[in-house]
Amino acid sequence: MTEEEAKTQLEELGIDQSMRGFKGPGKFEQLDEETQAKVNEIHVQVKEGKLTEEEAKAELEKLGISFPDKREMNSL
Repeated sequence: MTEEEAKTQLEELGIDQSMRGFKGPGKFEQLDEETQAKVNEIHVQVKEGKLTEEEAKAELEKLGISFPDKREMNSL
C-alpha cells in the first residue's frame, strides 16, 4: 500500500491526519501481505457503499488496527 492510498483510506474513515500526535501510515506499512489485502478489500467495500465507515473501523479493529478516539487525540 502506498502512502497516498493509506492517506485516502484514513480520510474515508474520518481520520484527520492533521491531528496532533498522528504518526502517519506506519501501521499499514508494517502489515503482512494477507492483512494488507484484507485492508484493501475493506477500502473497496467502503468505496462501493457496501460498508459504512463505522463498519469499516470495526473490521479494521478485528485485524488489530485501532484508531484513537477523537477525545484521546485532543488530549495529546
